[in-house]
Amino acid sequence: MKLAIVSDEISRDFDTAVEIGMSWGIRRYEIRNLCTGRVPNVDGSELERVLAAKERLGLTITSISSGLFKIETNHPDLERRIVEDLPVACDLAHRLGAKRIIDFGFRKPAAGGGKLGNVRGVDYPQQVVDLLGRIADEMAKHDGAFFLENEHVCWADTGEATGRIVREVNRPNLFVNWDPTNAAHFDETVFPDGYNAVKPFVRHVHIKDFRKTHAFRVVVPGEGQTNWPAQLRALIENGYRGNLVVETHMAPKVECSSRCVAAVKDMLCEICGTAG
Repeated sequence: MKLAIVSDEISRDFDTAVEIGMSWGIRRYEIRNLCTGRVPNVDGSELERVLAAKERLGLTITSISSGLFKIETNHPDLERRIVEDLPVACDLAHRLGAKRIIDFGFRKPAAGGGKLGNVRGVDYPQQVVDLLGRIADEMAKHDGAFFLENEHVCWADTGEATGRIVREVNRPNLFVNWDPTNAAHFDETVFPDGYNAVKPFVRHVHIKDFRKTHAFRVVVPGEGQTNWPAQLRALIENGYRGNLVVETHMAPKVECSSRCVAAVKDMLCEICGTAG
């Protein structure tokens, strides 16, 4: 496995993120938010600076996280995002040498007067499958791969729901960006149950951890309830050779990201004698 980090978990300024990240030995970055916005809707001059830094320093961009489809299926901008924004995202991913776009399976509505997204993902409507198929097909036209991230407010929330959706969509360029901590919001036993549901499709992994008492709190990997040592061992045993991307989700960003990277390196060293 190759250790990476979401660049804006250090800083939205890519040069700053890379300067700090490289001091931790990180040369692989997922791009999500930059100073001028979320990719692909960012200023062209800022993208040029990212490309220049990548080439100058020999960095690898693992993927871009567009967030174009973290919206409800009836959102008025949906058609524009598919027709206009998605080709731009595919082009950017190619320019960065990634070809991979991480995105989501549409926001769930609220049920029974509850908060947005409190319905079960496994009850997804056919429209979600049809739209994700259309999006994957559009990406295929641009030689792009769709990495569907499980997210608790979206229909692809748990491993179970995500695995079902991917199987039903059934596109050769549709894979899973597995985030065990996101799956835990609905009390799924993320390992081994959730992981087994998505195992054939996992091509990218986000790593963070959580503790759930009266509230859900993100913590340093290995200090929470995700059981990362077992999950990492299973990934290795199943031949996973992709990216393991730190997604800190804590503040202060630099301090917490440094702790997360160090913790993941320690776990990898203990498990397989390498820091990725």
